[in-house]
Amino acid sequence: MSWEYDIAKEFKKRNNLTPLGPILGKVINKSPALKISIHDGQVFLENEQLYIADSLQGALFENDEVLLIPTSSEQIYFIIGKVVKL
Repeated sequence: MSWEYDIAKEFKKRNNLTPLGPILGKVINKSPALKISIHDGQVFLENEQLYIADSLQGALFENDEVLLIPTSSEQIYFIIGKVVKL
């Protein structure tokens, strides 16, 4: 393929980003530092990447599922709630 095709493909990918939305995570470790897994255990989030709702502090336990909202850079995540599958 030509370089023009490759560049056009990259521009198209850049301009058609998948919108970010809420994702589910699982509490792997609560202490000494909070650790959450996402994407079926392929990615792990640690304290530096997490903000937690004040009402949830002390209320999370290992294996709890949580609802996370990522920032646009997907480097920081907000834990907004504990969730349970019905």
